[in-house]
Amino acid sequence: MYIQKRTMNWLPKASLFQQAEAARLKRKSMQDAFLSNQDSFATSFGNAQQSMIQGTNDLITKIALSRIQKKA
Repeated sequence: MYIQKRTMNWLPKASLFQQAEAARLKRKSMQDAFLSNQDSFATSFGNAQQSMIQGTNDLITKIALSRIQKKA
């Protein structure tokens, strides 16, 4: 008796090397996206911090000027 393999017209599976290469490329793209997002986050955080410092300085300056003008 002969056993015949039937694939039911399914596509052939990729070789192990091709699967490993696809996984490596996927990890590389995920790593690149992560690093890009980290750079974007660091830039945004730095800009927000600088804006907060500038806003605080403006408020302190306005308060100091109003106190000086009240005493003058």
